[in-house]
Amino acid sequence: PELRRRHMARKNRMLLERLGHDQHFADLIQTLPDRLANEARAKKESRFAPALMRTAMAVDLLLTCSMRRENLVSLELGKSIKRVGQPPNHRWIIDLTPEEVKNEQPLRFRIDGPTAALLEEYLAHWRPRLCPKPNGWLFPGPDGNAIDPRTMASAIQTQSRRVLGVSISPHQFRHISAESFLLAHPDKLDLISEHLGHRDRNTTRRYYARSKQKQASRIYHEHVLKVREEAGRR
Repeated sequence: PELRRRHMARKNRMLLERLGHDQHFADLIQTLPDRLANEARAKKESRFAPALMRTAMAVDLLLTCSMRRENLVSLELGKSIKRVGQPPNHRWIIDLTPEEVKNEQPLRFRIDGPTAALLEEYLAHWRPRLCPKPNGWLFPGPDGNAIDPRTMASAIQTQSRRVLGVSISPHQFRHISAESFLLAHPDKLDLISEHLGHRDRNTTRRYYARSKQKQASRIYHEHVLKVREEAGRR
């Protein structure tokens, strides 16, 4: 039982397997934040549009930072998420102290490009409509407190099921971000371990070494075919 708990659940393995052989599905996942954001903009007068943009922002951060759900909903402006420098040469960073992280590993993420642009749009035009009460939460609930993690998870799963045809939880997006990186860089298991904030590299290996092995096996197979072809010619 202990060994089973230390390995990835079957439903998660199946989801990651699909990433490797269904490029359309993989592309839909990567463009999900843009799709949701564009939909919110298209019906910006709707009372549901701000919540849709909130989900777009959350999914974007899950894909770019591979954060745990509890850290995502607890992001606080000026503290754990802040702007450094002055426009136009500023940047956004997320800083999580050991006390804020499940395994007490400090985490720091830099937010650039489209994610930063979406963040600034969200802060300027959409977040104020989610809660009129003064508060410092990136994702406030209607009462002025941070959004309930279950509410955030439900919104993400609902929208991913609607757009992708499969419900994806915040933690599964963490798996997806690691798998997507390893599919492109199978030799960089240690790097993704650092990004995820795993205290023990063996944790990363237990969950994601399969990606590395699969890509390595493909390269080895290509080598065998080449060697046999050359041997045949000789």
